[in-house]
Amino acid sequence: MNIQTVAQLASAASETFIAVVVLVSYYLFVRVYRAQLEEMRAARTAGGRPQVIVTADYTRLPLIDIVVRNVGGGSAKDIEFDFSTPVVNSTGHALSDEIGYFKRGMGFLAAGEEVKSFWDNFNDLLPVLRERGIEEGITVSVRYRDLAEEAFEDEWNINPLIHEGEQSIRGFKGVEELVEVVEKISKDVEALAQNRTEQSRDDSRQ
Repeated sequence: MNIQTVAQLASAASETFIAVVVLVSYYLFVRVYRAQLEEMRAARTAGGRPQVIVTADYTRLPLIDIVVRNVGGGSAKDIEFDFSTPVVNSTGHALSDEIGYFKRGMGFLAAGEEVKSFWDNFNDLLPVLRERGIEEGITVSVRYRDLAEEAFEDEWNINPLIHEGEQSIRGFKGVEELVEVVEKISKDVEALAQNRTEQSRDDSRQ
């Protein structure tokens, strides 16, 4: 084999190698481009990533609500809940076993939407949590999917005990105190009405 033949073979091999590199590069480019298109299409379909949280709402203290809220940018569906221990109230009822969407799951929750249920009176609930040994709170696992079928799972901790002793709560002892206040007002009104009646009688006699 002479030098000219070797040079021709080397040139052909080089061209073949370059062609293979170009083809492989083009193939990889197409794959990446398609993946990006799929991600963009999924993002448009889902409207963004949903973020479903479960928390206690203290805005109506001393009353506490339990809230499921979607704080993400996209809608969530097929939402399921799992509790480390039942969410009980002071009457012994387990909300996590009795509330429908906690038991059977939630089909759909749009971005920014929430579902709220009454839990208990703060001061009535705390002794029950201690009695049941729930000092570290209740862990809630939430599983759901977005509209593009991507699955998510989050965990949240609910613990009213961490708010014990706050001034806004300490100033109110519970339903019993409210009843006492109402009864006192009622007695004061009755006494005032009776005094006015007696005064009217005295005036009429004069």
